[in-house]
Amino acid sequence: MSQPRAIIRQEKWSLVPDREPDAEALTYRMECAVCQERSDMSESWQAPRCGR
Repeated sequence: MSQPRAIIRQEKWSLVPDREPDAEALTYRMECAVCQERSDMSESWQAPRCGR
């Protein structure tokens, strides 16, 4: 029997915003999956909508 060539390990990751007092502000940017139009980067959240 041959030796395995690779060992694969599954990990759970969580992406969370940095809530520390000295953290950079969160920014948002949207891109349309249909027409690839992009919004400007902003610190405020607005619901995405396509301009087509």
